Amino acid sequence: MLGLPESIAIFAALTMAIALALFTAAGLLPREMRTVSRTFWCPFRWTDVTVEFQEDSFGHGRYLDVARCTAFPASAIGCGKLCRSIAA
Repeated sequence: MLGLPESIAIFAALTMAIALALFTAAGLLPREMRTVSRTFWCPFRWTDVTVEFQEDSFGHGRYLDVARCTAFPASAIGCGKLCRSIAA
């Protein structure tokens, strides 16, 4: 029979292994993205723009990419997409 220190060590090791497995599984899940539209002054193009952002649904409003912008033709967005950090 195991003593108290050994039981605590085994419990801690099992808890850590389960936590690691859960964090790994959560990281492998596909992230759902949603499209949100924002209108603001673009300091890089010097005009008002309407931008459709791909927003991370788990990131609390974090913009991952620019899907569409009125300052550029259809899908050829030719800038550094710095608006992802200023449009919040």
